[in-house]
Amino acid sequence: MATLDMTEIQQYFRDVDYPTHKQDLLAQAQELGADDETLELIDSMPDQEYQTPDEVSQAVEAALAEGI
Repeated sequence: MATLDMTEIQQYFRDVDYPTHKQDLLAQAQELGADDETLELIDSMPDQEYQTPDEVSQAVEAALAEGI
């Protein structure tokens, strides 16, 4: 299993319009060719609407800390 980092993951969210939902983040990452590990990490984030890029970053960091 490859090691994910914030910089790699954030590249998939650079053109996202906020607020956004987790499913929209997943769709964006899939469209940009994210690998299965990245998609799994995004899918593990709380199923909610994210108001800002910072909220997404916090959710990604929490998922990374859990070792997803």
